[in-house]
Amino acid sequence: MKKIYTLFLGILPLGLMAQTMNTIESVEYDPVNQQWLVSNDNSIIAQDHFGNLSYFSQGVASADYGMEIIGNTLFVINSDAGQSVVGYDLTSGEEVMSLPLTGLQFANGMASDGDHRLWVSDFTGGKIYEIDVTDFNAPTLTQVVNFIMTTPNGIVYDGDNNRLLYVNWANSGPITAVDLSDYSTSTATSTNLSNCDGIDNDASGNWYVSSWSPTRITRYSNDFSTNEIITVPGLQFPADISYAQEVDTLAIPNVGTSEIILVGFGPSAIDEIQPENGFFTIYPNPITSQSAVEFKLYTSAQVNMRIIDAQGKIVAQLLDEELAPGKHRVMLAALNLEKGYYICTAETGGNVFLYPFLAQ
Repeated sequence: MKKIYTLFLGILPLGLMAQTMNTIESVEYDPVNQQWLVSNDNSIIAQDHFGNLSYFSQGVASADYGMEIIGNTLFVINSDAGQSVVGYDLTSGEEVMSLPLTGLQFANGMASDGDHRLWVSDFTGGKIYEIDVTDFNAPTLTQVVNFIMTTPNGIVYDGDNNRLLYVNWANSGPITAVDLSDYSTSTATSTNLSNCDGIDNDASGNWYVSSWSPTRITRYSNDFSTNEIITVPGLQFPADISYAQEVDTLAIPNVGTSEIILVGFGPSAIDEIQPENGFFTIYPNPITSQSAVEFKLYTSAQVNMRIIDAQGKIVAQLLDEELAPGKHRVMLAALNLEKGYYICTAETGGNVFLYPFLAQ
C-alpha cells in the first residue's frame, strides 16, 4: 500500500525569467551594463534582468561561438568575414580589436584569465591557441597545444591551478587539463558524458559541464572527486554555458528551444531536511529563478516526479529515472508556470509524497 505524505513551507517573493532567441550558441554576463550577452549567429543579443531584448552595438556586432569579457571589452569569435576574434567596447559597442585566426579550422570555445590572455579551442583541428590582447593594435596568436586526439569544445581558465580545463565532443569524453607552465595535457577526470559543449566555474570552485548525451548539467567539486546532476526541466541541447559569479547564476543557451535558461543558486535547504519531515522540499517557495526541488536518497531508487496544477492536470514531468544515493537538486527555473498553486508529486519506493507550492 502506498503512503501519502504532504508537506508545507512558508511564502517568499517570486521572480521567473526565460526568453526566446533565434540562433544561439554562447552566453556571457556583462557586469558593466548588468545584462546577458548572447551570440546569435549574425548579431549579439542583449537581455536585461527583466527579460527585455535588444541588439548589442545596434546590431552591428556579430558573434558565432565563444565569448569572454575582460574589463570593459567583450571578445567574441566571429566568422562573418573569415574566422577572427573581435573585441567590442562594452560602453560604446564600438569595435576596438580584430585578429584573424590564421591556421584554425573551427574556432569554438573561448576562455580568459581576466587580464590579458585568451584561449581558443580549435574543434576540428584538435588544437588550443593563446591570444595576448595586451595591445589591441597588435594582438598575438600562438598555438600552444598541438594535435589533441579528441575534439576540444568548451574551455575555462583555472587560475588556482595555473591550467586550462576543456571538455570534449566525444563518447564518454574526459575533461582535459592543460598545464600553463609547459602546455602539457592530462586527464582531470573521466566522464560518462558524450558530446560535452560548455564548462565554467562558480565562486566556490565547483565546475559545471553541459552535455548533449545525456542531456544534462553536471556539477563537479573543485578536485573532481564528487559530482551531481543539476536537473533542469526543458533542457534541450545545452551549449556554451556561463556561470556569472557576480549574480550567482548559471546561464544555459538552450539550443533546442532557442532560449537562455537562467538558473540561480541561492542558499540550499537540503541539509535542514530530516527523515521524519518527509522526502523532499522546494526552496524558495513561492518559486523564483533560484527555486529547486531538493531531496536525499539513502539507496539507489526509481523516482517519478511531476508538477500538477490546481485542476489535477500534469503540467511538467521532472523525473522518471533511477537515481544514485546522495543529494539531488531539480531546478525549476525553466518551467514558466502561470500564476497559481501547484503540487509537486514524487513517487519512490512504494510511497507518494506531495508538496504544494506557489507560482506568482
